Amino acid sequence: GHPQEWEWTSDQGQVYQLYAHPMTDVDGKNVAMVLGIDITRRVTAQETLKETQQYQRAILDNIPDMAWLKNRDGEYVAVNEAFATSAGSSIDSIVGLMDSQVWDKDMAAIFSKRDQAVMQTGERTVTEEIIVAADGEYRWLETVRSPIFDESGQTLGLVGIAHDITERKRATDRLMFTRNELERRVKDRTSELERVNLALTNEVEVR
Repeated sequence: GHPQEWEWTSDQGQVYQLYAHPMTDVDGKNVAMVLGIDITRRVTAQETLKETQQYQRAILDNIPDMAWLKNRDGEYVAVNEAFATSAGSSIDSIVGLMDSQVWDKDMAAIFSKRDQAVMQTGERTVTEEIIVAADGEYRWLETVRSPIFDESGQTLGLVGIAHDITERKRATDRLMFTRNELERRVKDRTSELERVNLALTNEVEVR
């Protein structure tokens, strides 16, 4: 005496959404009217989407660098574990948020401005930037931002990948310091030699 709803797959692989409603025929007997709607395409599309999302998740989580996807409004659609760790949060809690809800005010303003510029111009960019991670450490990143387009060429959002180059920057700084120190020492030594040479020249002239 109650309506019911369920999915049924035929022997040919077609998937139907079935709706059964109790009725009474002209003789007063209880019967049921069943309506079946073919939802095979919808189910196939859902399964394809689910597989795509699983592939996307696998790719993101296996990238050692920070990676994220944003929509046109600047909301995070997906991030990987490295991104979430740097932000001091979980993947699920970041999805749907804006930069201002993930990073501090100054960093959020920089990231948002650069992301929006990529989506507006439709051009890929590579920049070096500094973040303060959740552990309080300053880190240098080499960030690649690329726009994402739909079939008509309209910008849907962007994908970003940030590679930690902190050690490389530190090594460069150490090399620069060493070079500058050597140059300073050479300059001091040259000045000293010039003074000695001048003193010797004067002494020769006096003698």
